[in-house]
Amino acid sequence: MSIDQLGAAAGGDNIGVDDDDPNFNTPPESLEDLRLKLSPDIDSTEEYIRRNQEWIAKSEASVRELKATVKSLIGQTSSRKAELQNRTLQMRQMKKEIEEISMEAIEKEEEELKKLIVVETERQKSHSDTDQPGNFAKLEELKLKLDAYKEHLGLEIDVHSQGEWIEFIFTRIDPESTNATYSIKLTVDNEHYKCISCDPKVPKLEDLFQQLNTHHDLHQFMTELRTEFKNIANKEN
Repeated sequence: MSIDQLGAAAGGDNIGVDDDDPNFNTPPESLEDLRLKLSPDIDSTEEYIRRNQEWIAKSEASVRELKATVKSLIGQTSSRKAELQNRTLQMRQMKKEIEEISMEAIEKEEEELKKLIVVETERQKSHSDTDQPGNFAKLEELKLKLDAYKEHLGLEIDVHSQGEWIEFIFTRIDPESTNATYSIKLTVDNEHYKCISCDPKVPKLEDLFQQLNTHHDLHQFMTELRTEFKNIANKEN
């Protein structure tokens, strides 16, 4: 029995293959057709990959630049730390020298005072009783001389916590205003002294620093500076 006969037997409908169906004779898509069809997607994917590669390259460059910056900052911080430590040591040394100068002056005055006390005591013993009250008063006056000298010295030293500067504050400069302060703030770099501020201004300050940086004689510097402050106080009065 043929296919047509089977169809007729099933009810007369023809279930055979229609040779005129366009899908029947259409061959499958070739690889070239598929490539052309997928080309927009491929191009889009390639563009996406290219952009990501560019972003990755820029990110890596930024990371390298950031690492270089951090390394530079670390180096600068280490250098700054070493500089501050050096300044701090120099300021502490300067403070120590000034304190030694002050103590040396006090000890010298005290030694002179002791000699005077011994002399005055001997004189007191050799005088009559009528002279003793006056000699005793003189002795008491001499005993107070050291305390008066220490008070008159009136020098306070303030050192910055990180060694940036050191400040010398003088009092007892102006006899009419004992609470008035005269100060100088300076820094030192490799044993070279520089003035940060001076209150009040001293006309000969530049010459004083020139001598200080030439001879490194802090005692002479402080003595002459105190004298200059006294001259200013006298002019104001």
